[in-house]
Amino acid sequence: MGESLKHVLPYAVNFSIFAIILGSLLRKPLQKFVFQRHERIKDFVESSAGAHASALDRAKRARGVLLSFDSEIAAVEAEELRLAKEEAAELIARAKKDVERVALDAKRIAENEAQELSDGVRAKFLLQAIDAADASLRDDLKSEQHNYILRAARSSIEAGA
Repeated sequence: MGESLKHVLPYAVNFSIFAIILGSLLRKPLQKFVFQRHERIKDFVESSAGAHASALDRAKRARGVLLSFDSEIAAVEAEELRLAKEEAAELIARAKKDVERVALDAKRIAENEAQELSDGVRAKFLLQAIDAADASLRDDLKSEQHNYILRAARSSIEAGA
């Protein structure tokens, strides 16, 4: 048990260092991507608020012009309110779509990176296993048998990768 731990420990330490370095290298690009998306959505929402404020300002000016026409005021207010609600609903729908798109993009990127990491770890593990088996077999087998087994294992891994 202790001897097998001696063989596995260097690989575990190497993998841990690899994972830490990879995590530190990928963190900033992902943060930058999410921050840029956040800023675009934030700008869109702020511009939407400005458009909404503009619509409200137009409604106030229209009320001032139509003060003398009581019956027309109610109709204009109702129309402006309807338009403001439509505009707000449209802006909310667009913002939701943007948020969903950002979430899907982030999920897709995370899945791709996880798959790449998994594939890399698998390949490295298999190569290390072949190297360990190679060293063990080299001592026990004749040269011809050893070379045949080594070629077969490597071609199998390359075909699977």
